[in-house]
Formats: sequence, C-alpha cells, structure tokens
Amino acid sequence: MDAEEKERFELDCFDGKITKDVYYAEVAKLTTPKNKLMDFGSGLAVFSAMMLAFLFATKTATWGDFMKHSTKKKPFYYIASNIALLLLILGSFWYYSYRGARGDYPMFADSIGIPIFSEALAMFIMLIPMNLFLLLALTQSKMPAQLLYWLKHHHTRGVVWEVVFGLCLLLNVICLVASIFGGDHVSVIVNAFYIYVILSLRAGKMLFLYSSDDSAIEKTSMQNSH
Repeated sequence: MDAEEKERFELDCFDGKITKDVYYAEVAKLTTPKNKLMDFGSGLAVFSAMMLAFLFATKTATWGDFMKHSTKKKPFYYIASNIALLLLILGSFWYYSYRGARGDYPMFADSIGIPIFSEALAMFIMLIPMNLFLLLALTQSKMPAQLLYWLKHHHTRGVVWEVVFGLCLLLNVICLVASIFGGDHVSVIVNAFYIYVILSLRAGKMLFLYSSDDSAIEKTSMQNSH
C-alpha cells in the first residue's frame, strides 16, 4: 500500500471523515503481504542463525554428535531461564517500537506503551510459576545427563513426567512458530533456548527415576540374597 495513501486514510479517520471500520477495511483491501513475508523471513533467518551458531559452538556435525550432548549443572538452568524470561521485556520494547516506526499502527491507535507495559508485567508475574516449576523439576533430578536420555522401562511417575514435559515442549514449539511468523526476533531466540531447557529438565528427571529404580532393584536383590 502506498504510504501517502495510507496517511490520507489515517487523516480522514482522525478528522472523523470516515470511521475506523471503514479505514481498516480500505487498508486491508490495499495492503500487500510484503510486511508479513518480511517478518516471517527475518524470524526464520534468526532461528536458522541461532541453530547454526549452536552447531558450530558444540562442534555438532552429525546426529550421533547431537545424541552425545549432555546437560549443564542445575544452577545454570535457574540463572539462564530467569535471564531469558527478562529478555522478553527488551524484546517487547523492540518489537512494538519497530512496528510503530514501520507504520503498522495508525496515528489514532493506542500508545505502544500499553502492550509493552502489559507484557513486562506479565513477564515479572511469570517468574513465579516458572521458578516453582524449575524447583519441582530439578529437586529430584541428576545432572549432568545425556540430553536425549531415554528410560529403559517406564512406570507411573515416569509417564506423568513425560506428559508434563511433552505438553511444555508442545506449548513452547507453538510459541516459537508464532514468533517466527511474527518476526519477533528476541522471542525466537528465547523460545528456542527454552526447548533446550525443557529437554535438559526432562533428561535430569528421567535419569534420576531410572537410577532410583536401579537402586531399589539392587536393594531388593541384596535383601532376598540374605
């Protein structure tokens, strides 16, 4: 859509010559998908660059190399997860500021400060349940562990935790895909990092459960032998 034509529609709406419904309808008819394609392309480029940097940093060349990756120690996940969540506040400021400068919002729209403040408040509130979940997941876990650790045999506790981590992973992947399509670069980086965090938490928990089972079996065997 031509910038001058869009500005004319905005002024007409601002002066009361046309309603907001008419403005949005006219803009929708004249707007091309250029901005959406740019957002998706830049989001995909950021995600690709992050994955490439991860592969180079970890010297991962094959799937076998990836399977050998181990988790970090527990304090890393407390510190890094909180920092990553707070980074979303800066990401929100950049996201709305960039779109405002690009002309995505008409002059009569609400201030971008409203969604920025709302998301910042939401991130601070989210620190509480996130840290409670980290505490719950890391309390009975063993780290370092193989990143894609798999239990040799599942039981009720293992299945419950698999479902919990699976749902978290699914939700995070949905957020990641939405961030890529929306061109929200900081959210792309943070959500991609949280995939690693979820896989790490799962690995530590599964290793603990498997080790507990082995200890219980060994103890039972020793008692039977006596």
